[in-house]
This record gives sequence, C-alpha cells and structure tokens, in this order.
Amino acid sequence: MSVSVLAALSLLFTMWIRVGQPKQGESTMELNVEPVKRKKGMHWNDFIEPKALPISLVGFLLAVSYSSLAGFMATYTNEIHQSQMGGIFFVAFAIMIVLFRPLVGKVFDKHNEHYVYYPGIVLFTIGMYLLSQANSGTIVLVAGFIMGAGYGALFSCFHALAIVQPPEHRRGIANATFFLLFDFGYGVGSYFMGLIASFTNYRMMYFSQESLRYFQLVCTMVCTIARKQSLQNHNAI
Repeated sequence: MSVSVLAALSLLFTMWIRVGQPKQGESTMELNVEPVKRKKGMHWNDFIEPKALPISLVGFLLAVSYSSLAGFMATYTNEIHQSQMGGIFFVAFAIMIVLFRPLVGKVFDKHNEHYVYYPGIVLFTIGMYLLSQANSGTIVLVAGFIMGAGYGALFSCFHALAIVQPPEHRRGIANATFFLLFDFGYGVGSYFMGLIASFTNYRMMYFSQESLRYFQLVCTMVCTIARKQSLQNHNAI
C-alpha cells in the first residue's frame, strides 16, 4: 500500500516539471548545442554512450557492494543477534548521504574528482570492514554512518563524471548508460553475494568485498588516466 502511495505521489510531482524549450526562431547554434546528425535505423550507441561506459563500469562495482547491504542486512543482523539494528543501519546510512551530497557537489566543482573519490572509497572500505566484524549494535550503527558518507561521495562522483564527459546532446544517453549498469550491478551483486554467503556466511560475504574495493580503485585510476589523456589530446587539436 505504501509503495503504491509513493508511486502515485511521484507521478503527481512530475506535473510540476517544466523542460526548457528553444524559443521560436532560436537555432541550436544559438543555444550552444552541437547539431545531431540523424541516422537511419537503430544502432547500439543510440542506447549506450561510449564515453560514459568506463566510469559506469566502476559504478557497476559500487552497485554490487550496495546490493549486499540492501539484500542481506536483515539476515546478517539476525545472524549476529542484532536484529533490531537492521532498520536503524539504513536510517544512519541515509542521513549521511543527505548530509554529505551537498558538500560533495561543492568539492567536486571547486577541485576535481580525486578530492571526492579517494576519501569516499576509504570511508566505504572502513565501514564495510567494521560491518563484517560487528558484534554489537553500536558497531553496526557506526558502520552505517561511515558507509553512508562514503557511498554518498562515490555515487555522486561517478554519476557526475558519467554525465560531464560526453557532448551535451548525449548526456541523456550517458545518464541512461550509468543507471543501466548500476541497476545491472545491483541484480548481479545480489545473486553472487548470496552465493558467497551460502558457501561461507554473511560475515565472510561482507569481508570478501574488501578485494572488490581494491579492484574498484584500480579501475577508477585507469579511468582517470584515460580521461586526462583524452583531454590533453582534445586540447592539442
């Protein structure tokens, strides 16, 4: 029932959304929008933005980690005899996301992604480790606060990078590319994290994600180097 009410409210709120349209007589050159060449038929890049793909793959890895929280937190807190902390964990998680995202935006605009990403992955990694070793409700709560701050920084950073790299007329497709891979990571992660837990336990499942963080770090460094090289080549032309 509550889900239906929220869906109805979301639909209602869309009535107040206004999308800016070019004034009569304005051309795409006046709006600083690159003209779009019309192609016959359908092509894969009508749905996927190649420039957004590398950082979207890193977002895929973040979604794999998040899926273990959304899918198995209740079961894990039951396993460690802290069932009352399952819901409170996500409250702490959400509070830190809301508090940190405005700060993340300012830092991202003033400096660059390094000032957002590296602290974010450190916080998320520390929080995941604390969660995997938790034996009390207090540690679960602290892990929720730390991971919420890290997740808020990482998600905002990856999403912004996915959108700003392509040309303006491709940003809608870039946005779709990012969320396509993020949702896919959520689904894949739920399956494989459950598989790990079935062979070991939930504590080991969360601990095993430390290796995923290192892989994510390497992938992001590669994306950053490739992005800098692309910018240098563009400026040299």
